[in-house]
Amino acid sequence: HAIGVALTSSLELDRVLNLILEKATGLVGAEHGSLRLLDPDTDELVLKAYLGEGWTQEVQAYTFRPGHGITGWVAEHRRPYLCADAHGDPQNVVLFQEMRSGVALPLLTHDDAAGEMGSEAPPAPLLGVLLLESTRRNAFDQEDVELLAAMAQQAVIAIQNATQHQRLRAMHRALQDEQARRVAAEKWSVMGQAATALAHRINNLVGILPASTAEIRRSLETIPMPEGERAWLEENLCRIERNGTFV
Repeated sequence: HAIGVALTSSLELDRVLNLILEKATGLVGAEHGSLRLLDPDTDELVLKAYLGEGWTQEVQAYTFRPGHGITGWVAEHRRPYLCADAHGDPQNVVLFQEMRSGVALPLLTHDDAAGEMGSEAPPAPLLGVLLLESTRRNAFDQEDVELLAAMAQQAVIAIQNATQHQRLRAMHRALQDEQARRVAAEKWSVMGQAATALAHRINNLVGILPASTAEIRRSLETIPMPEGERAWLEENLCRIERNGTFV
């Protein structure tokens, strides 16, 4: 929740990208990181934010294509990648000799994207790739992947909002009169997209409540207790269900 609030606190794209990287490295204890966005014109993953030491101009200018390096593998397969030993991983492109392990995640532009196995749906549109690294071997595990995946959903929303805001601001400076009215309509569209994404997230979280209260109710059936206490618990479970449905 704290990360989500931080990421939506700004509509400046550079600020948002650096916040994502800062929060992600803090979340899993990484020492180095990069965030690359896919350039649809060149099909290259271009560095937009970085953290840590050693980022020379040459390293900053280095780009990846889907399938090239760990970053490119993630872009091509739309799946996270855990690298336990960077120097022994044939997929890794060594840009920093001192980095020994890493974790990379795709930034996908909608939730269905998680890519269900066997699904015939087309792959989710790729926004970019987040790569975090450490000087320690085996610094990251599956729990880190799950934490970062949850954060990635919030990051995508923040990037999309900031990107759209940046486009709108540029349009506003360039357009006048009738064109300015179109910009206003686009602003409402951005707000609608943000509201839809927020409502979807709330629905996913609150939708768990009925199932959870049912599990609690089943568990209580085997526990002996006074009828008055059982009635009190049932009343509270019903209230949780009603409020969850209302929300």
